Amino acid sequence: MNPLSATTQTDGTVTFNNIIGGNTEVTAYPTGNQNAYVAANLNLDSATPITITMAKYVALGGTLIEVSTLATILVIVIAILLIVSIEVFRRGGFKLRRKTQSKMAN
Repeated sequence: MNPLSATTQTDGTVTFNNIIGGNTEVTAYPTGNQNAYVAANLNLDSATPITITMAKYVALGGTLIEVSTLATILVIVIAILLIVSIEVFRRGGFKLRRKTQSKMAN
């Protein structure tokens, strides 16, 4: 059997006509990124709507990123911000001068 291909509608659905049934493998992936895919093996008896969810991916700025990768990036960014904040306050924090104090010092 020849593989069939189609582009989803704006709501994420796609329809294949003239599928007779039997063992069918459905693989969904975004255009240009065949490494980010979801596959399902199905035994169809008749024309059946199939829903495939790409739950382990998140769209970030038009790019699909795995949820685990996004969580790792967020943890690293939060850790860096925490370390920088601790270091700033450990060294004395920000020192703001009042205008009257700076005039008196001159």
